[in-house]
Amino acid sequence: MKYFLTGATGFLGGSLAKQLRTAAHEAVALVRQPYKAGTSKEMGAQIVQGDITDKTSMQEPMPGCDSVLKKDHYLH
Repeated sequence: MKYFLTGATGFLGGSLAKQLRTAAHEAVALVRQPYKAGTSKEMGAQIVQGDITDKTSMQEPMPGCDSVLKKDHYLH
C-alpha cells in the first residue's frame, strides 16, 4: 500500500515511516523542512516539502496514495 504521512520529521512520525518501509509499504512524507527528514529519507520514504495547513502543497503528492496518516490521528 502507499501511505501519505504527515509529521515524519518527529519521533513518532519517523518511527511510523520506518515501520511502513520495513513492511514493504510505500511512504510519501509531507515535511515542512526536508533537511530534518533524514530518518524517513534513509528508509526510502518519498520526501515532499509542504505543510498540512496549505492544501495546495498536498495536491500533487497525495493522489495515488491508498491512505493518509495524519500526526494527530496516530497519537491516540
